[in-house]
Amino acid sequence: MSEPSTAPTADATPDGDPTTAQKLAAEALGTFVLVLLGCGSVALAVNAASPGFGGANIVSVGLTFGIAVMVMIYAVGRVSGGHFNPAITLGAAISGRMAWREVPGYMGAQVGGGIVAAAVLLLGGFVGGYVVNGATGSAAAQVLNAAAELAAQSLKVKREVDDFLRDIQAA
Repeated sequence: MSEPSTAPTADATPDGDPTTAQKLAAEALGTFVLVLLGCGSVALAVNAASPGFGGANIVSVGLTFGIAVMVMIYAVGRVSGGHFNPAITLGAAISGRMAWREVPGYMGAQVGGGIVAAAVLLLGGFVGGYVVNGATGSAAAQVLNAAAELAAQSLKVKREVDDFLRDIQAA
């Protein structure tokens, strides 16, 4: 058996920690997904009267935000700490859990990820909370359809939990 290599790789620092670029990319990606899915679910809830989107409400919006955060923490949280919000980054710095010198980069990545997600929502056909006709063929609209599916699944889970709780109360 050969010994595993301890040589540093281009993917991490010599001590195995993620590089600053990897941390910032993880924060930008996490914030992008959070804003895209979360704000996309709000747009769907506002437009709940549209065919196929009926029933979206504050619970499905909340579940979508929560699921988006959970997924991104599992996906990239080990790289950057999974802040995805400048307020969380500020709190981590104030509490001493991260160096102040990292705060501007984290916040810049988070704001950038949020702006790009907002642009995708806008270009994908969501304007003022309403779906603009003709957006169904764009790549951005396909991403929004995935967000809509997540919101619909969140609503389905909410209904199943409600039914389960009613069954328990009735028993």
